[in-house]
Amino acid sequence: MSERSDFTDGRGYGDRGNRRDRYDRYDRGYDRDERSDRSGYRDDGGRGYDRGGRGYGRDRDFSGRRGGYDRGGRGYDRGNRGYDRDNNRGYGDRREDDREGRYDRSYNQDRSYGRDRRDQGYDRGGRGYGRDRDFSERRGGYDRGGYDRGNRGYERDNNRGYGDRREGDREGRYDRGGRGYNRDRGYNRDRRDRGYERDGRDRDYRHEGRRHDKGPRTGTLSDLVDYLHVLDNRPYGAYRDTVGHYRASEGWMLHVDYVQPDPYAPPTRIRIQAPADLPGLKLLQDADLTSTRDRRIAVGDFLTRELHRGFRGTNLSIASPGQEILERCSVIVSAPADADDDADAPATDGAATDASPTTDQQGDEILDLFTVLTESDEDADAGTGEDAVPATTSSESAGTDLDEAVDGSAADTFAAAIGSTEPTDLTGEDDVAQEPGSPTDEGEAPEESAPSASAATDSDTEADADADAVQSTGKREAPAGSGVVIEIRARVALPARGRSIRGREAANIFSHDLTREINAALDLTGERGERLLEHIAALEDHRALTQAVLDNGWVAFLADDSVLPRRSGVSDAPMEEGAIALTAPDSLAATVTLPHAGEVRGTAIGSGVTLVVGGGYHGKSTLLSAIERGVYPHVPGDGRELVATVPDAIKVRAADGRAVTGVDLTPFISHLPGDRDTASFTTTNASGSTSQAASIVESIEAGTSALLLDEDTSATNLLIRDARMRTLVSDDQEPITPFVDRVGALAEAGVSTVLVMGGSGDYLDVADRVLLLDSYVLHDATERAVEVTAAQPRETTALVDFPMQTPRVPLPSQRTQRGPVRTRSRGTDTLTLDREDIDISDVAGVVESGQAEAVAYALRALLEQRFDGESTLAQCLEDLDALLDDEGLDALDRRPAFLVRPRMVDVAAAVNRYRRLKLA
Repeated sequence: MSERSDFTDGRGYGDRGNRRDRYDRYDRGYDRDERSDRSGYRDDGGRGYDRGGRGYGRDRDFSGRRGGYDRGGRGYDRGNRGYDRDNNRGYGDRREDDREGRYDRSYNQDRSYGRDRRDQGYDRGGRGYGRDRDFSERRGGYDRGGYDRGNRGYERDNNRGYGDRREGDREGRYDRGGRGYNRDRGYNRDRRDRGYERDGRDRDYRHEGRRHDKGPRTGTLSDLVDYLHVLDNRPYGAYRDTVGHYRASEGWMLHVDYVQPDPYAPPTRIRIQAPADLPGLKLLQDADLTSTRDRRIAVGDFLTRELHRGFRGTNLSIASPGQEILERCSVIVSAPADADDDADAPATDGAATDASPTTDQQGDEILDLFTVLTESDEDADAGTGEDAVPATTSSESAGTDLDEAVDGSAADTFAAAIGSTEPTDLTGEDDVAQEPGSPTDEGEAPEESAPSASAATDSDTEADADADAVQSTGKREAPAGSGVVIEIRARVALPARGRSIRGREAANIFSHDLTREINAALDLTGERGERLLEHIAALEDHRALTQAVLDNGWVAFLADDSVLPRRSGVSDAPMEEGAIALTAPDSLAATVTLPHAGEVRGTAIGSGVTLVVGGGYHGKSTLLSAIERGVYPHVPGDGRELVATVPDAIKVRAADGRAVTGVDLTPFISHLPGDRDTASFTTTNASGSTSQAASIVESIEAGTSALLLDEDTSATNLLIRDARMRTLVSDDQEPITPFVDRVGALAEAGVSTVLVMGGSGDYLDVADRVLLLDSYVLHDATERAVEVTAAQPRETTALVDFPMQTPRVPLPSQRTQRGPVRTRSRGTDTLTLDREDIDISDVAGVVESGQAEAVAYALRALLEQRFDGESTLAQCLEDLDALLDDEGLDALDRRPAFLVRPRMVDVAAAVNRYRRLKLA
């Protein structure tokens, strides 16, 4: 009976169920031991009570009541329970003129309630009610679902001082507005007026007179803002009603794909789709900035940085970029319908060198699958007519402007077009994704779990949203203009107070924060447009420089005036003051011509063995780090924009405790105590020298063409073994063959090495060139090194061959343990697959947390879908790379927002460090 307490006022009057005998509680004085005389207790066979003089009016007739006192199904039938209590308890004759003190509670036998069950009303007699009432016309009776108490006028001429409560004496207690009290004090329970309902779900707490329907699935952004105001202070789960599509007045579309179930879950997933024909994006068409894949990647990377800067201090978030320009899924720029991705790379004539001009190359045409959904072929043809961006244009001179498309003859050899098999839609008909467990968060992917009941409900509502969207528009339209669409994927943490919605704050996020930053980022005019052109120029120049490195057989190229030192050990930003720019020695200088930078002079590091020497703190490791990061293009102002390295270069180091599975270590470790086999060595806790030897062999298997090593992070006993140690410990006692004996043969096999060495001169004999750093100034010390080795010769220990690893065949891996499905990363150091952590802190090629997360998803895809026990690891990696070329990063997860495309050599490194890896 607790539900009736809602209609009890502060003094306890109102519903009888919660009254606790507050009415006429003077002195009931029941003598419960005197119940033996109950001759009239069941007078008519019924169970009704006749309460006689207990404050009820005299001579009442309830003959029409058959149902008696029906308490909502509890079946009270209080027949003729006549109490005659003229006993010592002091019950006097209760007359109208004797209301003080004790009452005569004798129940007359003729006061029995006539039990005509047709009327189920409960007559409360004279218990404070007006006398001589007639309830014979009550058909609805006392029904718990809806009270009908008629004229509930209290006439209390007693000590309590209750006067006649007419309409003029309400005092705000009985006319409660929308709570269902009518003016004659009766509970008129017509449910149309939204009165009290038993289950409590439809209570109108805000007295708005109605409940709002669920939020709009399609509409304008202002509709979403209005509905968020309505949701204020409601349970947090009501946010799920906002899943849908909302068009902004500026022309872009907001998609709310998935709403977090509670305030502590991963943030809500949103997307913004904007056609490239918006007024602020006119530069994209005027400067032809979407015609090649590289330009689209640069535009997406630039917009990610603009939005990341603008979202700071708000509940909005987007992927956090570093100093590198990378292929990201945070902002995706679709290709024009007639784009030819053979023109992705800059013109090779613009990347030519004075020593070795680059030959033209023409690859096969790549179909970009990220197309705009159209209703018919005629619509598609119309969308790619005169306004379509031309496929390619040729550059007639080096340093061409960005408004001229570059020649496609120098296709980038290590990257392919980005795309998606899922169509892009600006009309709101795109399907709404329901992903209750995905990545999350900045830098860390959320845990995945089995779909719950609420998730199933969300999926159903999302399907309804799609159907409503198609119905509202009538058809699926293609974007106007060239068909280029910019899709922004972000996250928003919906605000809460405890577990209640803060609707006004949420409305402010969408109406002010999101709108302001999206409109600002999509306004590519003025200074922002100039910075975008510089951003694209930096990427295209690096692509051309990388092609020149490959064509000339170099390992790396470092342009003059490059700033290599970094601000600190924890910052990748350039040093602001005191940095010395790099200048190439004349003997190592080369000149290349780039599309935008023009003719550039710099240091060319050729193939073979390159030794970097110098005193401590003079810049040796800084130079190696710049070469290591040269596999990626850098943003303008980084200082390393024109530093390029072969794309598959790998830095290897010692990593104590890492797992090694089935690696042929015989080139470096011939035998082990206990006659353990090293031809297929497996351990879960490798030592420093063993781990580095395994990394070298694994890198060669993955297809690297350049190894980078630093003595500071290497195992000394693997790098060198001088003459004195060789004399003390004979070869049959020492199982390790030092790298100095193998590096020459490795170079003959096509794998170059750049090694920083400051503590041993043994490598001077095998080095093809020696670079000396003195106070950050680079010198060519090759001739001086030859003189030193001639003056101080040592015994030759170099070996003429390098045994290659037999290609390994990995077996598929299926989940066998119960528990949540986890695919995530923690920074750039650790991956997590279910319950297994994979340490990749020694994989230097992973430079952003988005890359680490993408590596985790790629590893799961290989283990569960590609490894078949027949294909080699290299073949599986090649297939994965082709899949990313065709479908983009969406092939790894459903609409990810924080993934960054990794290199396949880095994915191979993660596979090799997976402790549960099984081989055929």
